[in-house]
Amino acid sequence: MAENKRSMPVTGQNKRAKIDENPQDCLLPEQPQIQLPPELPREVQAELANDDLEDNEEVPDSDVEDASGDPEVCAEQKSHISKIWKLLKIAYKEAPNASYNPFIYQVVCPLEWHKIRYKPDNKRLPYILHVEEGWTEESMMEIIGGSSVPFRVIPFTFQESRVLWQTLRFMRGFKILKANFVVEVDIPQDWLREKPKAKDFRKSSGTKYAQYMAALTAFNHPRFMGKPDYWTRALFDELGMKGVSQNFTSIYLISLFVVCVNPALIIESTKEIPGDWGNNKKKVQKAFTKAVKTAKPEDIKYPKTLSLFKLLFPWILN
Repeated sequence: MAENKRSMPVTGQNKRAKIDENPQDCLLPEQPQIQLPPELPREVQAELANDDLEDNEEVPDSDVEDASGDPEVCAEQKSHISKIWKLLKIAYKEAPNASYNPFIYQVVCPLEWHKIRYKPDNKRLPYILHVEEGWTEESMMEIIGGSSVPFRVIPFTFQESRVLWQTLRFMRGFKILKANFVVEVDIPQDWLREKPKAKDFRKSSGTKYAQYMAALTAFNHPRFMGKPDYWTRALFDELGMKGVSQNFTSIYLISLFVVCVNPALIIESTKEIPGDWGNNKKKVQKAFTKAVKTAKPEDIKYPKTLSLFKLLFPWILN
């Protein structure tokens, strides 16, 4: 393929995904610090196109995945290109979490990967990755995401390639976790992205704290299977939640059950308890237990994960 086909500016819509302020940082091992070679001359200069959409306006996928501009390929190749398009869309959304940088979109990755097109032929990035560079969704996940070090993925720059590597590695690690699930988990994965800053479980941040701890436990539940109660704190520590108090594991662990019923019950069930929870630990525990035991089946938001917690911590509701 002639070199000048990639020397023209990139165009694409810059509709940015929502950025989470607290990236999840405990499921995967720490990524090695790699000194990359000097940047090669940049083949692609980003040029933001005008975006007629409002920042918060959602666009159906069927309206976005427009293959016009791509040369004709067979049906099987179209399928591979479509899968890469979907992978890039998900990966771009996850990039701030995987790179531990909420500002990654500002300079390094200003364009949504699945929407990038190349002048003058108007080819899409997913087309180029599959047809001209030989990638498939599976090979990107296994080779790029499975690599222990980043490497350049043309036509990305080294910086963009590093972010792509971090993101696919992050996604692949989560995929492996799910493959090891013993029981299905139905709570939102997004709960893992809001790691609490507070070291203790308290009224002001109790809902977010309980949601994170519930997600941390549920998405790593094979590690908790068959373990006695005294292992709980050590497992949380291994999973990156340092300094979990004895009060939480002995008194407030019931909060994991509560958020499975309904996260709003963390506050609603304790509204009659005055003052700080620290002075009313047993009352709070009793209120949480009552909220779980009296919940009607139709009111339970995440029944599968609630059943899982009953299996992991059978002593909680006794």
